[in-house]
Amino acid sequence: MFPKILPSISILALASGLLNASPQPGFVPAECDESRIKVVVNVDGSNPSASDEEAPGRGKADRPFKSILAAGARVIALLGEGKPTKLLIAPGVYREDLTTFMRLKHESDAVRKTPLVIEGAGKGAVILKGSVEAGDGADYHASNWKLVPGSSNIYSHEWKPRWGVNPGPWADRSGMPTLGVAARREAIFLDGRPLLQMEAERFAWVDPDGAAEKTLADPHQARKSNNPGRMVYKETRPLDVLDGPWKFAVYERDAIPELKGRIFVRLPEGMTMKSFQAIEVSVQPTGDQPLFRIAFKENLILRNLTIQHANPGFNAGALWLLGCRNVLIEDCQFTMNTGTGLQVDDGQQVTVRRCVANDNGHKGMGFTGSGLLIEDCDTSFNNERGARSGFLGWAAAGVKILSQDVIIRRHVAVGNHTGGIWFDMGNANVLVESSFLYGNERPGLEFEFSSKDAGGFVARDNVMAKNLTCGLFISDVRDVHVSGNLIYGNSLGKLENEMISAQIVFKNYIPRGPDTPEQWMKVGLVDNLIAATGNNKMIASLKSKTTPEGYTDILKIVKAARNTYLQPDLPAGFILPDGSVVDLAGWTSFLASLGVESPEAGSTSASDSIADFTIAPDSPMEKKIQALGIPIPYDHLRRLDSAEGLSDKKEDRTDG
Repeated sequence: MFPKILPSISILALASGLLNASPQPGFVPAECDESRIKVVVNVDGSNPSASDEEAPGRGKADRPFKSILAAGARVIALLGEGKPTKLLIAPGVYREDLTTFMRLKHESDAVRKTPLVIEGAGKGAVILKGSVEAGDGADYHASNWKLVPGSSNIYSHEWKPRWGVNPGPWADRSGMPTLGVAARREAIFLDGRPLLQMEAERFAWVDPDGAAEKTLADPHQARKSNNPGRMVYKETRPLDVLDGPWKFAVYERDAIPELKGRIFVRLPEGMTMKSFQAIEVSVQPTGDQPLFRIAFKENLILRNLTIQHANPGFNAGALWLLGCRNVLIEDCQFTMNTGTGLQVDDGQQVTVRRCVANDNGHKGMGFTGSGLLIEDCDTSFNNERGARSGFLGWAAAGVKILSQDVIIRRHVAVGNHTGGIWFDMGNANVLVESSFLYGNERPGLEFEFSSKDAGGFVARDNVMAKNLTCGLFISDVRDVHVSGNLIYGNSLGKLENEMISAQIVFKNYIPRGPDTPEQWMKVGLVDNLIAATGNNKMIASLKSKTTPEGYTDILKIVKAARNTYLQPDLPAGFILPDGSVVDLAGWTSFLASLGVESPEAGSTSASDSIADFTIAPDSPMEKKIQALGIPIPYDHLRRLDSAEGLSDKKEDRTDG
């Protein structure tokens, strides 16, 4: 059995005001005693002896199963006998719909609790794809694509799936529909290169009586009495929607009869569909579901699996774990899926190590539950579909977490078309350390919306830099400690349509009622290097529409000390709640006027010089970052500097 993950009480104690202490997390990583596993079921799709027909010895190395789905049935039978089992998958590409692979809610305790390992034979060698490859005579083969009359580089093919558009789970409930390409899930890959989907048919969300949660005080009653909204077709755009190469569009309606029921691809001049060795079109899962689902399994290891080209709905995960406990996920990759890469809901005691979830249409990873450890993972360049549809917030992030007892360390989140790491709603007992949060289109790190009865948020020894809005966003959370971080060069755009020009932003949304700020929260800001350039500021406190009288509450309990502030171009680097801008002395005086004891003791500022923040091999900045144990993803930084970096979409129509 797996050992339990213990709650990290010391994180809460630290954030409550022990500014000089170091948290000692009590997490025990989820793991399985694999020496107990005596039964191995083999899958090898390329083995001539492989078959899914039941026969004596089926599943042994010399007589493997051909498909993962068929092997899963054998695995469930073995678990029911109480036999710890490994499902070993040979190298290769497996194009299977595993939506129904392992749904165990109504299975026996033995099936649910007996340890199971699902392992690919070699890191990166086992790839589960939601796409089909166009072989000879198959759909989407190069010979079946037709050049559009009058065009030299636009090709078309019959399109049968007809999936339409999906407004997402928040449309009726909260009035936040997914629109544009975020509402679609088609995908095409040419020699591994993903094509950019364009919105050929436009829809609008119409909900005459409004969102359920906004119509009545009781959201449950509101959902029962509220009439559902719907997506309404508005217009069809002609083929000039394909305004450049490497783009595609789907036409399902008859507004332009000659385009109906076809998919169109625009290539660079001089290329044809026969120029590519591999034409892959995502067709799995067939419904708005994950490609690979495991539900209600305990004592589970997933290792060395790569999941690509899945086309679940925008918020669905390519891999979805539901109600699972004591789970170890390591050395897996979730890339180039139309929705979320990895989604874990209602998970308990989940450890994710050395996993990559990059270039997904929505989130890289999403988690709800308790007892989460994420180490040495990478969630970068996600939410491309969301960004092009104005969906930068609400549920989008490199990692989005609604969980208690969480540790994230040595994490990389670079170039997401949304935030880097976002803790939202009900989180408590959180530690983020030694992580590289850089060049994201919303805050590098967000701590938002804990309850008044639970808190404990620690951000320690991280880089939060060059993010479009701010480095760190703190709102309506209890007991925060921020120490030893490098926070610089942030604030290049907007957040929630309000101008932000600060490295750290404080904001309150929820009125405090009878509780005093001292009862509600404490914030420690200690030993950080905080640097801004140009007109960007160090710290800003923003007034919220929902708390017009109490938006200074969060500043009354700030304990700031020994910070270094650098700003060469504008020494007045602090925005007060009334909008005035002051220097460090003015900031200190303001905190003192609120009753803060010894504000910014030992802190310094400089306006005539700034450290060299260039990250390069053997540079002073590299040495400083490495001394904090932070990984530097140079390949991501080079990509960010290229045309493939941040999107052109700067307006955020959501605020989640």
